[in-house]
Amino acid sequence: MSSSKQQTQAIQDQTDKIQLSQVLDTQQTKVNTMKSDKNASQADINAAVETLEEIKRELNKLENGRGGVSQLKDM
Repeated sequence: MSSSKQQTQAIQDQTDKIQLSQVLDTQQTKVNTMKSDKNASQADINAAVETLEEIKRELNKLENGRGGVSQLKDM
């Protein structure tokens, strides 16, 4: 991968991290709100928590560097 392509990817990764962090904060707030809402169903709470966990996994992947298929497609 060329240097400029690596720089572009690094910038994109940083942008993705920022956006995912914002989504994570929003989702965490949503989960907390749902947990305190007596009318929220357990299934809805579980789904929101699962979404939160998925966001955390994606953010973790970005923070630990791209791996596997993601790097292959950039070559």
